[in-house]
Amino acid sequence: MPAIISLCFICDENYVMPTAVAITSVIANKNCTERYDIYVVANGLSDESIAVFRELETEYDRIFIIQTADSEKYDRFVMKHLPVTTTDLFKFELPDLLPADLEKVLYLDGDIIVQKDLAPVFNENIENVYAGAVKDYYAVFDPDSFQKRLNVKHKDYFNAGVLLLNLKKMREDHVPALLLQYRNSHKDKFMDQDTFNAVLKESVKYLPFFYNFMYHCWIYDTKDLADYYDIQMGKSKYEWIRDALIIHFTWRKPWQYFEFFAADLWLRYYLLSPFKKAALARISLKENPEAGNEIAELRLLIMQQKTELQKERVKLTGMTMKKKNCGVPVKIAIWGFGKYGRRMFERLTCFCYEDYKVVRVYDRAYRNLRNTGGEQTLQVRNPAELPEDYKKGLFERVLVCINDYGVSKEMKHFLQENSVPELCLGHPDDPYLFTMN
Repeated sequence: MPAIISLCFICDENYVMPTAVAITSVIANKNCTERYDIYVVANGLSDESIAVFRELETEYDRIFIIQTADSEKYDRFVMKHLPVTTTDLFKFELPDLLPADLEKVLYLDGDIIVQKDLAPVFNENIENVYAGAVKDYYAVFDPDSFQKRLNVKHKDYFNAGVLLLNLKKMREDHVPALLLQYRNSHKDKFMDQDTFNAVLKESVKYLPFFYNFMYHCWIYDTKDLADYYDIQMGKSKYEWIRDALIIHFTWRKPWQYFEFFAADLWLRYYLLSPFKKAALARISLKENPEAGNEIAELRLLIMQQKTELQKERVKLTGMTMKKKNCGVPVKIAIWGFGKYGRRMFERLTCFCYEDYKVVRVYDRAYRNLRNTGGEQTLQVRNPAELPEDYKKGLFERVLVCINDYGVSKEMKHFLQENSVPELCLGHPDDPYLFTMN
């Protein structure tokens, strides 16, 4: 009889559907000769929700529901800016919540799909460390350095959404108590991830990128990712998706939006799940300008951090900075100078980006704003002048910086009517997001 592969999910009522879809993908792609034990640590699940998970059991795949006793003890750690709940913190207690004779488990977040059998991940040797995990490339560009934030010296930071846990070693060294102690005495940027990185330190085996293909990595440069994760070049990101064992939707969720990275793959397993007859109320990213704005701002942050890293490299090596290209930057205008527009203006003008140069700023409140202020002060102009200024060749594209969907739609329509091209930094039609090479 083959060895049993043990998996674990943590779920409350908010995540029943995504977790059921994730388990559906696990069972759909497993090797028929493997036996899976799937543990669902349940925080206040109803009988109806438990029945959904029971429906997923097969002759070779057992599902165990573990109800948590004290579901409110983590309520003080609520983080409203994150799309997660305090239920995630039960991850600290997995060595104590799972059966005492279980020595190893593969923990998976509910916002994943599995594309292949998980035996290669589960069979990784982690005998001498607490966990196996995949490094998170976001840490390279995070302006809030995790080393300073967590007061640690190790150079790598891992994502806690896919964790191969050495339960035996964690129990022996009382790691659950250490995790809870750290979380009680520190304020984390993320719900549980900072705590795991701070407490486990370097007692981690770094696993291949394809064991946790994180959605937010989609926007980074292919070569940079290949270098960081030691992936052989020659393949596009679309081929990487095909090769991934686990796709992790770390940012926007495919049950909320329908037109981004791998959303169609997730839908495939949704239609195989117990929820297949329930209609999804998904919308376009273009209907939520804030979603696009987040992507646009992150892109600029990446550009900023790359510039700073280049400067540091110059200081250390004495080498001169090489320009990515010798072309002339695209002259752009910003339309909208509210909170979001100001942030975009500051990031585009305070750093030496080769791609874009802001030469005009427009806002309907131009009489009150007068000028932008800052290092590169520009006059805030009347948007009515915008078409004529474009015809004069004063700029090449317009970046619309408005959060209100109705207003931004009107502005985009105005640009189209006047044949003024828009710069879409943060939306799905942005070539940066979907250009693979």
